[in-house]
Amino acid sequence: MSTILRILSNSSAVLSLLLLPACTEQDSGPPPEQKQAYLETTGSIRAAAEDEKYDAFREMCAPFLEMQAEIRSLDAAIAARTASPEDIARWQELTESITAERQRLNAYVWSNEVTGRDRTVMRWIMQGQP
Repeated sequence: MSTILRILSNSSAVLSLLLLPACTEQDSGPPPEQKQAYLETTGSIRAAAEDEKYDAFREMCAPFLEMQAEIRSLDAAIAARTASPEDIARWQELTESITAERQRLNAYVWSNEVTGRDRTVMRWIMQGQP
């Protein structure tokens, strides 16, 4: 028996599905006060990330972010099943390179010389946030 037929034959499962709340177009995010706190926090991190204090770290992240951008385009080709064998080979190379680069950057970010606030800003930069 298929999974769907098993579910449909189980009346309690059908009832459970019927009792699920309907999806709405309303914002299902955090309460407004938490959303505002999030926006204020990300705004201050974004502003801090533009400080020249992080210029050297941004330069350290540049190859990492470039590799991530390239792998995203390859991910799309692989998902669409249009990737060539060369694309797949390049994807594998990038995966290894990104892993090594992420480890190097994380070692720097988590070194004892870096403060908690600086870590937060550096992680923001590593994620390629504007």
